[in-house]
Parts: sequence; C-alpha cells; structure tokens
Amino acid sequence: MKELTSMITARLDHMVESGKVQELIDTQLNKTMTDVLSDSLRSYSDFGKQVKEKLEASLNDAIGKVSFPEYSNFITDQVVAATSEKLNTVAAEQLQEQLKEILEPVPKVMKPSELLNKIGDHFDHESSNVEFEDGPY
Repeated sequence: MKELTSMITARLDHMVESGKVQELIDTQLNKTMTDVLSDSLRSYSDFGKQVKEKLEASLNDAIGKVSFPEYSNFITDQVVAATSEKLNTVAAEQLQEQLKEILEPVPKVMKPSELLNKIGDHFDHESSNVEFEDGPY
C-alpha cells in the first residue's frame, strides 16, 4: 500500500511540476465561467429577460428612425455588393478558361484542312443561306 501511495505522490508531483495541474485548473475555470455566463444570459433568466427587453426597445427605437428610402438604399447596396463579389469570382474563372483556349499555342505542323476548319470556326455559320444582290453569301 505504501508503494501505491508513493506512486500517486510521485505522479502528482510530476503533474504539478509539468504544469498539467495548472492547465486542468484553467480549463475547469473556463468551463465554469462559460456555464455561469450561459446560464445567466439565457432568455428565461432574469438578466436575460432584462437584456432582451432593452434590446427590443433599442431596436424598435432604431427602426422608428429609419425611413423607407434609407432602408431600401441599404438593402440595395448589400445586394449590389454581394452580386458584384459573386460576378467577379465567376467571371474571373470563366475569363481564365477562355484565355487559355484563345491563347493556346499553335501547332508546329497543321494540315490545310485543319487550318481551314480553324478559320471557318471564326466565321458566322448562321448566314450560310443568306443571298445578296451579286449571289449567295
């Protein structure tokens, strides 16, 4: 039994020296403070009810001072900012893809038919049946 007591004492000494006991105390104190604050700020506690009443009164007062044009302008600004951000990211990705395709290197050897097909890709194919005064397009 004496050996068990000495082993426990040695482990406790080691925990104190290594700072483990202090860490455990700090962790437990943080948890306790979190629990106390959480309980006291809940909506059903007296303090939580008072905070809720003050917040509602403050918000109601603030809403009363905001006019519809100001609110509309604020919402519009938020929508424009969100849309611009999304468009910038999407457009940048698509532009990078298109630039890769456009600026791809030209092959060193190309058959005439491939060259004509590439040139043909840049013309308007929808106008193939259009006729002008001097003949078909």
